Amino acid sequence: MAEYLLTGRTPEGKKATERVEAASADDAVKTLRDRGYTEIVLHTDDVMAQCAGPGLTNQFITPADHVVMRRLGQWGYMLFVLAKLYRQGWSLNLLAVGFLVFRRVMAYPWGFLDVLAIGWLLMPLVVVLVGQFLGPARKYNELIEQVAWGRWEETLRLLPAIRSKIPPQEAAVREAQALAGLGRLDEGLAVLQPFAGGNRIPEWMYWGLVADVYLTAQQTDRALEAEERAAALAPDNPTVLVGLALTVLRFRRDTARARALLQEAKKHQISDVLAPFLEMTEGILAFEEGHAHQAVERLEKALAAATRFVHASPLVGAMIDRMHTYLALAYAGTRDYAAAQRHFAIAEPRLRALRSDDLLRRCRQVLGQ
Repeated sequence: MAEYLLTGRTPEGKKATERVEAASADDAVKTLRDRGYTEIVLHTDDVMAQCAGPGLTNQFITPADHVVMRRLGQWGYMLFVLAKLYRQGWSLNLLAVGFLVFRRVMAYPWGFLDVLAIGWLLMPLVVVLVGQFLGPARKYNELIEQVAWGRWEETLRLLPAIRSKIPPQEAAVREAQALAGLGRLDEGLAVLQPFAGGNRIPEWMYWGLVADVYLTAQQTDRALEAEERAAALAPDNPTVLVGLALTVLRFRRDTARARALLQEAKKHQISDVLAPFLEMTEGILAFEEGHAHQAVERLEKALAAATRFVHASPLVGAMIDRMHTYLALAYAGTRDYAAAQRHFAIAEPRLRALRSDDLLRRCRQVLGQ
């Protein structure tokens, strides 16, 4: 059983975010529906549930809090947690403020109790600052930033400090990607080998991680084979199906296969995080089928939706740049070359960093560069 977060309207008509343990995202949605909930929004897909593991929420971070925090940047996150800490201890905080005001009004000299009261009032700020700047979340975010830009030596340098704080398969795939990116593919695959067999993680997830490593090494045929194996093992996992459709479109331009995958994915519950990338993939499909105007419409919609989650992970930023890449191609297809050039200017640094030579060539060709 995995942990899923969902928001819906209760039978009493109130909007509520719930934590549900279920075997799949489809089952989690069914659980709430059976309890009379309507307007259900899935926040955690099957991949996210496996990666996060148990304990996504707790007594301090509620399901609703977690959903909000996905969209907050560093400072927004800090202010959110700080406000929550002060609200949680509001009675003692009020008592400390009242005590300090009383002491000043009565002109008492500063003493140990004053220092204690000020320390109590400042404690939430200290906790937030220490957690934000010295905690594992910041180090992990820095690690993923390097991955998102293909800075593989820096990834290997940062990994030891965070390895024990993140799921073992996450640490393994980042190390494997870095090794593959540095031309040491066999070493990278060996790092992932202990996760094969379905004992430590689901077998479909293992093959998805292998595909990521092959893509990093630019072994596209082998990456597609690995993604096909993942999809065969998890035919009802829309995240896996959308990912395969995206890869098929990029490297094979096989629109028939991609359309079938997307149709199958839409038979299942789509999380609010996956939805923009499903829209993006359908936009790319429209472009590859020769419908440039339709592609622009879908890709712009996907871009607007994905931007809401840009602070969730640096990897979202990488996917947003992929949207800009295909928007450049699609706008060029509509002969709006000024818009195409604007989007390409945004995407080009990422394309260069990740050595996406195939997409660079296509963009330069349509822009006459």
